[in-house]
Amino acid sequence: GPRINASGRMDSAETALKLLLCPDKQEAEALARTVDSYNRQRQKVEAQIVAEANDLISRQVNFKEHKVIVVAKQGWHAGCLGIVASRLAERFYRPAVMITVNEDGKCRGSGRSIRNFHLFAGLDHCRELLDGFGGHRHAAGVTIERARLEAFRAAFEAHAAAHLGDDDLVPRCKIDGWLEERDVTERTAEDLARLGPFGAGHPEPVFALRGAAARARTVGAGNAHLKLAFGRGIDAIGFGMGDRLAACAGPVEAAFTLGFDAWDGARRLQLKLRDVRPSTVPVSAVVAPVAG
Repeated sequence: GPRINASGRMDSAETALKLLLCPDKQEAEALARTVDSYNRQRQKVEAQIVAEANDLISRQVNFKEHKVIVVAKQGWHAGCLGIVASRLAERFYRPAVMITVNEDGKCRGSGRSIRNFHLFAGLDHCRELLDGFGGHRHAAGVTIERARLEAFRAAFEAHAAAHLGDDDLVPRCKIDGWLEERDVTERTAEDLARLGPFGAGHPEPVFALRGAAARARTVGAGNAHLKLAFGRGIDAIGFGMGDRLAACAGPVEAAFTLGFDAWDGARRLQLKLRDVRPSTVPVSAVVAPVAG
């Protein structure tokens, strides 16, 4: 999970590999503490970069005109750029490229995209301005000289403007069907898990509740995540959705996948939120599930 990934982002993936292969309990516990410390460090660094990136975006990006986000700053930790780019792309629903500027003028960046924009093709369009790039449709990395940053931003924006319409910048969450709370059970989650493994070409099914009453709170460092408690002991977690708290003051429509949380060794049903918004259907008016 995030802790394993943090080892490679903040230092070396070798530490996490040693942990996974370690046969000695005491040594494994020591390695686990080290990996956990990397994750806490990653969280702090990430939060700082997010705050600084949002400040730059507020001053540099005009969402009525700009189809992409390209922000750069000296000193950003390269290992956290991809995570932040993903969060920005999701929040603003635009392709996002995060770039750290080194003292020698060499820059390194990471980008994430949205459904209707081919990120690799966009970078390929700007290849003459880049020292190097690689990736695929949804994620990529770049290297570039500081002196060419503004030219790259302009060329990348022009390419995006030619390939993205206003409708492409409206986020959509596709669901496979509506459920009632009584259908959201461990048995349902177990039955769905048998359809896996899930991945590209075979996505995990997404379902939704409508008109659902939930107790909402934020959790995690900086209140970054959203936690919902529905009736019947059903919990949901929305990673990076802490800013949606106000939308959960009344009944909600929530899109999610079904899974399990194994924190502290106890397995519990947990929904992973894909989207949440105020419901237009009052709780008393919710009827049988509608095929979606």
